[in-house]
Amino acid sequence: MRANPWLGVGALAITLGAGLMAVPSAEALPVSVPARIVTSGCSAALGYREGIGDGKVPDLYPGYKGHGAGGTVTYCTYKYRLSDKDTSADYYISEVRMSFKVTQKADAGLEGRDGTWAVRVASSLPAKSRVYNATPTYRKTVLSGCPSVSVGYSFFGVGPSISLGQVLCASTTVTRASLTTTGAAWRSAHASDMRLVDLAFSEKVANKKVPKFTFNATRPAYTYKWAAVKQQTHGYAYTGYKPTATRTLLGYAVTR
Repeated sequence: MRANPWLGVGALAITLGAGLMAVPSAEALPVSVPARIVTSGCSAALGYREGIGDGKVPDLYPGYKGHGAGGTVTYCTYKYRLSDKDTSADYYISEVRMSFKVTQKADAGLEGRDGTWAVRVASSLPAKSRVYNATPTYRKTVLSGCPSVSVGYSFFGVGPSISLGQVLCASTTVTRASLTTTGAAWRSAHASDMRLVDLAFSEKVANKKVPKFTFNATRPAYTYKWAAVKQQTHGYAYTGYKPTATRTLLGYAVTR
């Protein structure tokens, strides 16, 4: 059984993002135990464009040069150090908050095609004693609007639980693709279904050792060339437009 490095200060619930500190839970002793931001920063608003598949609506090419959904994503990244009672180790959390904005909706019949994004965080130091964790895979059902939901995980069974807010505009799955002693990775299929995605990796390291966290993210960028195609439906002839797609993944990387 692992020793609890937070004994003497009570249980914690930590809400990350926007510089918020750790807040003792109702059961905690009246002692402030902050999760101090060591370093942080945000990217500019970076553009993305989702795909439209073969462009058929549903079985014919549209009479217009259609577009998938598009917009921007801003990446904010943080490195936190937790206060603890462990003289042999230190505890760190890395966090990436992705803020999505849709600036162009998909044309009719071309919604919900490929908008896959991915993000990975890698630590320069492997977790000590295999004490590490990260935001798990989650699926949220959204019936209407863009509700805020919370996703959490325990640091390592005792001590703080990490709580992260998400804002989703459609039923969505965010998949944790990997989790190791040196980091974690996530992905999801449709950038335009999301407004805020908040993910974290936490680890224990040797005392006075400071890990560097490298964040690597990709987002979709589709472009198209269009060819006119003669079509006929219900006796009506018209010109449709068949797309040839070029899919590019645009990257963003930063180290904290």
